[in-house]
Amino acid sequence: MAGGAGEGADAGAGEGDGAGAGDGGMLAGLRELWDRPVLRATVLLIMGVNTVGVGLELVVIVILRHQAVPAYAIGLALGIGAAGGLAGAPLVGFLHRLPPGVLLLAVCTTEVPVLALLAVPLGPWWAAGVLFVGLLGVPALRVLADILVVRQAPPERRGRVVAAFMTLIALGMPAGLGGAGLLLQYLPAQTAMLVLASAMAVVTGYGLSRPELRHAVWPAVGHEPGLPEEAGQRAG
Repeated sequence: MAGGAGEGADAGAGEGDGAGAGDGGMLAGLRELWDRPVLRATVLLIMGVNTVGVGLELVVIVILRHQAVPAYAIGLALGIGAAGGLAGAPLVGFLHRLPPGVLLLAVCTTEVPVLALLAVPLGPWWAAGVLFVGLLGVPALRVLADILVVRQAPPERRGRVVAAFMTLIALGMPAGLGGAGLLLQYLPAQTAMLVLASAMAVVTGYGLSRPELRHAVWPAVGHEPGLPEEAGQRAG
C-alpha cells in the first residue's frame, strides 16, 4: 500500500554524510536505525506497510478471480483503489494536527481491518472501496518517512541512514511478492489475506508498545530536530 513510502526519505539523502560517508557505509546506517528506538519502530512500521502492500494486489486478484470477476472489472477495481493514494494528498495537512508518531501508528492500525475486510468476497466494488480507504494514508507515510527517519538521524550520519532505509524498503518489495505467492500456493486466498492482516497487526503492535514513537514531535521550522527521549541513550 505504500510503495512510494520511501520517496520522502530520498529527498533528504544528500543533506549529510560528507567526508564520513565511507566510515562503515550502509552497515553503519543499519546500526543507527536499529540502535535508536524511534528510527527502529518507524522503519519496521513503514516496511510492514510497504511489504504487505506489495503482495496485497496479488492476493486481491486471486480472490476476485475465484469470484469469477472478469479481468476488466479487476483492473478497474484496482485502479479505483489506487486512486485513494491521490485522494489522500489533501488530507495530509489536516492529519498533521496529530503528532507524527501517533499519525504513523494511526495509519498502520487502520491497515489491519482494511486487510481483514479485503478477505470478504463481496465482489470487485467492495474490494475497490476498501482499497481506496486503505490507500488514503499513503501520502502521509511519505512525509513521515522524512520526519521520523531522515530528520531524526544525526546530520553527520544522515546519508548512511537514508541509504540503509531505502535498501530495506527495496528489499521489502520482492519479499512481499514472494511471500504472497507462497501463501497462495499453500493457503486459500482469503486465508492468505488474513495472514497478511495478522502480520500487519504484529508489526503495529510493536509500534504501539514504543512510547518514544508516540512522543515524537514535528520539527520546528528552521530547527534541526533531535530525539529528546533518546539523548545519550541507545536501545539494546
